Amino acid sequence: MAAQMFKLPFLFTFYVLLPAWGAFESVPIGGKTIGMGHAVMATAEGPESVFSNPAGLAFADGVSFTISFSRLYEIEDLDSWGAAGLVPWGRIRFGLGCRCFGNKVYRESAWHACISSVFIKQMAFGAQIRLLQLDILHYGSARTAVWDAGFSLRVNPRLNWGLSIFNVLDQTIGRRHEKLPRSFRTGIGWTPLSKCLCSLEFGKEGSFPVQMSAGIELAAASALKIRTGFQNNPLSVSFGFGLSWKNRTLDWGASVHPVLGVTQTLTLAFKP
Repeated sequence: MAAQMFKLPFLFTFYVLLPAWGAFESVPIGGKTIGMGHAVMATAEGPESVFSNPAGLAFADGVSFTISFSRLYEIEDLDSWGAAGLVPWGRIRFGLGCRCFGNKVYRESAWHACISSVFIKQMAFGAQIRLLQLDILHYGSARTAVWDAGFSLRVNPRLNWGLSIFNVLDQTIGRRHEKLPRSFRTGIGWTPLSKCLCSLEFGKEGSFPVQMSAGIELAAASALKIRTGFQNNPLSVSFGFGLSWKNRTLDWGASVHPVLGVTQTLTLAFKP
């Protein structure tokens, strides 16, 4: 309890004073995402692509689902849940996702509907609509819809490039038209060795400084992957692992902020 009380002034600064937005700042979802320092946008594929780069759905095979849980800075009131599913239809991939963040006093909810396809050799485009709902106790609720877009290019078997734009039309929310964050992210994924993946990513959200993220994933065994990474603005270091068996994958990741502490995320993915 004392540790949480110590963190509250810092959380107030990060989530109330610094942002110029109404709500829905970028909160990474997924054990792999956290473990690699949030640098997964260029290599994203599968259902969780709806949270990072919609174009990544295009390179996934078969029906699949994921569910994730995250506790921001080990504070119960900052829990985040996410779930996503992917269904292929020929060259087209359809994705659905949902995310819930907060508690009974303040809660953000988002529902994603995405479509993606490879349209020029190894280049894919994805677009999605997000339905956002903000609930604040004693103040009421507000809703809006925003559009996101993403590109993904498999330059060669060892090099990937990606670009994502969230809130393309710069939408607002609520009767006061509170500004929602619009973010741009681009990055590369490079596989210098068959068992090593390196990712580098840059992001810009509104008037905030450019954020850099980097991560490494090593295949320690056929069913085990070890990950580490870091990001700045805010500064944090990350680590995690992934375990695969049959058609299931378990990913765990943790990021460490020098002041606010640890954020842990657990993700279960499976194919029927």
